[in-house]
Amino acid sequence: MCIVDYTTLYGPTSLRKLLTYPAYSYLTTILIVLEATLEDSLIGFWHALYASIQVVILSTISLWVIGPARLNYAVATAFYGNYILAATGVALSAFVVALPKSTPLRSKQIALGQLVIVYVGTVVHGAQTGVVMHPVHVASNTILGALASVLAMFATLP
Repeated sequence: MCIVDYTTLYGPTSLRKLLTYPAYSYLTTILIVLEATLEDSLIGFWHALYASIQVVILSTISLWVIGPARLNYAVATAFYGNYILAATGVALSAFVVALPKSTPLRSKQIALGQLVIVYVGTVVHGAQTGVVMHPVHVASNTILGALASVLAMFATLP
């Protein structure tokens, strides 16, 4: 946890601008460190990386097709007209992440959490949301949490 704290508070400015959701870094760290071995944390790092790649590709495509301006508070209250397209994009992204049997469960958990953050953040920020940079911000927080868990396991080695 201290690794995430110091990185988000005292890291380089360019890195701190990428880390807009530090709470998800903590969650990723906890999900991966629950396993008590270095091997499991390294596997968890690869699962987080796999989930991040999936989410960045899927959400960038769907945000580009839908357009962040269409994702606003109306999506949360009524699914009519153009908003059916937005809800379909969210559902299809989640379906593509959850469907493959070969994807590890931890990757699915991380990816579905990332999708929620991407789309809720887009609903909150609307047209100001960057189609590419918003998913990259979420993925960078995930990777920071995964790296923090691996470094924490290295620090506990005898």
